[in-house]
Amino acid sequence: MIKYSNCLKNWCQLTKNNILVIGNGFDLACGLKTSYSDFVKYLVFIPVLNNYKMLIKYGQIKEFQSINELEKEIREEDKLFFFMALKTLSDAEKTDKILKMLKHPFIKDFFEVVFSIDLFSIILEPFSPLYNNSKLFSSQTASEFYGFKELSFSSDFWNYLDVKKIVFNKGIYTCISIINSHLNYAKKSINGWLDVEQFIEFLVLNSKELSLKFYPSYFKEKQVLYSSPLFENPNLAPEYYKGLKFFSKLFSDYLCCIYSKQSSLLICGEQENNKVTKHYLLKKLISPYISSIKGNSENYIQDLSMSKIDFVIDYNYTQTIKDIYSQENQKVKIFHVNGSVESKNIVFGYTNLSNANIHKDLYSFEKESQRNSNNVNYFPLSSIIHSPYNLMIYGHSCSTADSDILKELFTNKNLGTAIVFCYTEVDYESIKNNIRSIVGKVKFRELCDNFCNRNKNAICFSIKDLTKEVDSNGN
Repeated sequence: MIKYSNCLKNWCQLTKNNILVIGNGFDLACGLKTSYSDFVKYLVFIPVLNNYKMLIKYGQIKEFQSINELEKEIREEDKLFFFMALKTLSDAEKTDKILKMLKHPFIKDFFEVVFSIDLFSIILEPFSPLYNNSKLFSSQTASEFYGFKELSFSSDFWNYLDVKKIVFNKGIYTCISIINSHLNYAKKSINGWLDVEQFIEFLVLNSKELSLKFYPSYFKEKQVLYSSPLFENPNLAPEYYKGLKFFSKLFSDYLCCIYSKQSSLLICGEQENNKVTKHYLLKKLISPYISSIKGNSENYIQDLSMSKIDFVIDYNYTQTIKDIYSQENQKVKIFHVNGSVESKNIVFGYTNLSNANIHKDLYSFEKESQRNSNNVNYFPLSSIIHSPYNLMIYGHSCSTADSDILKELFTNKNLGTAIVFCYTEVDYESIKNNIRSIVGKVKFRELCDNFCNRNKNAICFSIKDLTKEVDSNGN
């Protein structure tokens, strides 16, 4: 897994196990549309397109002549979600169920964070009640959002979200452009699936730090103060827990659809009319990180590989890693610590790292409780770290939500070298801070110093070089 230089220390030679930890970034690197933004975009497209259908039904706008005409208005990167939403809308019962789910506590609260309270209400509301006195809309904002009224920019809301005036008054192109602007804005404070779980943490603990994270400066400037309705009223726990289950179901269904559409092409794809081998794909994933790890280790580490792995701790819900390693029938033990789509038991929760006192009705939102209630198989961590091991972490933010396992991996005396892959410099700073928060300041410094001194129990970071890609021959 890790190829050292000739200055290899004896402890490295004792390493028996190679452990790979993967998060959603691994699936994204494989090309799968499993990000937070992707899922949100798909769900939001459903009520938006449903509202356009109602506008057509009531004769407020003309029906598009063909699907091809409508497709011309959609950016290439949005088309997958657009057509997935259209397919969902063909099933009236499924559509009705999803629209009801989006209005349920927890889901509604979460989406309001992303799109703002006013705008998300406009997205969810059916149009029939809005036809008052033969007017198209009762809300100016709704008219602007759905592209039927020129923006006056009297409100600074669109300006703040960097919505360009040029996109307004252009029908469906307008609303999809605004959706993308909102999602891009949200990314500044919400960076992945870890934050869905941190949103759960905010609801349970009412953390001021997380409140600032999820409700950015625009809302504070408007003097809108947010606190967790669940924290203030634990009696709401059954309803919020039901909403969390709805959210898990929606995400599970989405992943099934995405994986069925993309996995065969991306994981087994074609390379000069031949199947892409596991070796090629894994080399492609790791190649952009080699130069960084060489530099950061002062050439102490010469090469990296994910081909010889003994254990995979998989925080994803897909079967991506299983499909990759099964190509060559390599005996790799894979543990889905938060459940999987295949087993229909995915887990969304948080870890009470601070051991804060919470109301007993809120225990069910903790990850450990979720794993028990969802019958997630026991993960025998102690049995795989009882002997020397090296560790790779790929596509995982090292969120404190997963501190229960990560802390053991980073602090166990049998750890050799831990290599953490970071997509960008920003991710590096975030991941570094997360690990420090998990293991403590003293231990984190020890891990870094140990690597500099070529000792065991060490950590090193590698940042992706976006200019480095392997060719079709795996070079």
